[in-house]
Amino acid sequence: MESHNRPFERLVQRIDPRNKLLRTGGLKGGVSAQVTALEIERSDGQTRKMIVRRHGKADLKQNPHIAADEFKLLQILRSAGLAAPRPYYWDLCAALRPVSKIAEWAEDALREKRMRDGHRLFITQAFDKLAG
Repeated sequence: MESHNRPFERLVQRIDPRNKLLRTGGLKGGVSAQVTALEIERSDGQTRKMIVRRHGKADLKQNPHIAADEFKLLQILRSAGLAAPRPYYWDLCAALRPVSKIAEWAEDALREKRMRDGHRLFITQAFDKLAG
């Protein structure tokens, strides 16, 4: 597999260490996120196609937790019986990285405080969920 695919190889193995990345391909049309199609082989020999969304600066500036929010929304839609894509994975560590950009993204001190408060709440909720 080519070096530009290594992040995707690591991703599919985080989902299940026995997964194998077969192919990747960029998808056109994503305005707010970089979208990549993956084809993986599972340990049982079945192949599965997945979509990876990597949000850009504009999305993260508006909502530093957009990936977590989308993941949760897809779970809710599926649990309600609606035809929605299955969410496979989101990276808590990656979701925490934007905290270093809050001061840069905030237009004023009040907005920065609100963004930091929202980030703290997100972290608290994430850890509460992990503690179960």
